[in-house]
Amino acid sequence: MLMRITLLYCSAVSHLNSAIWKNNAETVSEIVQKEPAESLSKPNQDGWIHLHEAAYYGSLDCLKVLVKGMAEKQLTVCNNSSE
Repeated sequence: MLMRITLLYCSAVSHLNSAIWKNNAETVSEIVQKEPAESLSKPNQDGWIHLHEAAYYGSLDCLKVLVKGMAEKQLTVCNNSSE
């Protein structure tokens, strides 16, 4: 039973979360560039977004990447919608 629960939990963990937990800013940057802004700011089952995860786990490098990447995506969305 424990193995099944663990496997279910592991399959629900995203590649982005894993990179945040390891403070792997390079991988986080690659993912942020590919992902749409909506998926980066979508809360998980606990109501946390990826910024919360990075802050909670002390992944400062990843936090910086996420803030910058999300801000750039938001600026792009705002600029495109005003045309």
